[in-house]
Amino acid sequence: MKEVAARVYRTRRAGERYDTEAPSTLRGASQVPLDVLVDQISLSGCHILTPEEVDVGELISLGIAGLGRVEALVVRRTRTGYGCAFISHVPPSLLARVGEDTPVIALSDDRPLHVFDADADVPHVEKLPIRVRFLLITGFCALSWIAIITVIAAI
Repeated sequence: MKEVAARVYRTRRAGERYDTEAPSTLRGASQVPLDVLVDQISLSGCHILTPEEVDVGELISLGIAGLGRVEALVVRRTRTGYGCAFISHVPPSLLARVGEDTPVIALSDDRPLHVFDADADVPHVEKLPIRVRFLLITGFCALSWIAIITVIAAI
């Protein structure tokens, strides 16, 4: 029995290539985030600049400023980085926004992130009195047990 192996190569780009300097985050198989820079992008793929080692043939996830998260395949190594082919669809309308300021924060940024504001006013929530809450919980529990016993008795 003969085995046939084939490899598909893309010979033409799916779109025009754009030069950019988009800060991005790469996650490979190890899921360790790496800060990279996308210096060229097209509808079919991109070129990333990084001194880190990435395996050719590896599936990666790229968080690109102005574009969002895309899945890609590393297809070649260059002197300065790697060429990647997009696996997930990239809307052509978003290519013009690549590199714009977005809420993407570089992982190497040492500034602290403040998610909780201790000085913010806590909203007042109107709660039912404790006696009413107790009666509601007890009533629902009793109804649940009655429903269970009814189902078992019907079997």
